[in-house]
Order: sequence, then C-alpha cells, then structure tokens
Amino acid sequence: MLFNDLSDWSKDADSNIRYYSGKVAYTKTISYHTADKNKTVWLNIGKLNNIAEVFLNGISCGIVWTAPFRVDISKALKEGENTLSIEVVNSWNNRLVGDSRLSPEKKLTSTNFPFKMEGKPLLPAGLLGPVLLETSDADKPPR
Repeated sequence: MLFNDLSDWSKDADSNIRYYSGKVAYTKTISYHTADKNKTVWLNIGKLNNIAEVFLNGISCGIVWTAPFRVDISKALKEGENTLSIEVVNSWNNRLVGDSRLSPEKKLTSTNFPFKMEGKPLLPAGLLGPVLLETSDADKPPR
C-alpha cells in the first residue's frame, strides 16, 4: 500500500492497517546541496511509534526508539539526489486487540500467554513526523 502523508496507523479506516503490527518502510528521494562541508547533518524524524532504523542511500545511519528521534546521516549523505528509507516497527498490541475481536479461526496471532485484550485501546503506531534535516557544527548535536 502507498501513502502520501504520514499518519497514525491505529486511526486508519482500513482494519488491516488499524490493527497492523510489524514493519513498514517509508521511502523518499531527497535532494541535498550545501556550501558548508564542515557541518554534521542530522535527520530528525519527529514523532515515532515505536522504533525505526534510518537508511540513506542503502547505508544504515542508526536506530531510534527514544526522543529525540534523530540520527547523524552525514556519512551517507551526498550532494544531489539521495534515497531515504525509514523502517518503522510498532509493538504487537494493536494486532492482539484486533484479534480479540475475531473468531479463533480468523485470528492472525497465536501465543501461549493468555492476553486479555478485549476493550483495550489501540496504541499510536507509525511515523508521524515531521521529518526534517538539521545541521550543526561537527560532533555537536542540534538543540
């Protein structure tokens, strides 16, 4: 499925997305040009639920799971066009909540632990952004 905007999966009208638990890759081509090569370039991915790995031009730039959700992308960034991929994984709470509403033969998950998910809320999921490039002097994170 292709999305044009960042949104909370748990609020989607489609139950396959609303109750989804797993990994989703967000991919975008970005253009970068700078006159100052002595700056560190950070990718701040804004709000995130729950964990993400950031790749730029196929190079892993780091994994984030706590605020501030940002990684140093300087080692992978090149002048001109760059391919950004952010792989986001949420917890399995939403899938368990969704399965609690299904008959046993239609459930997608199986566990030996008796979770009681009936009536439990869905948790926010996905990349909510905003996704921004930030620069700072070398070896100093932006404020």
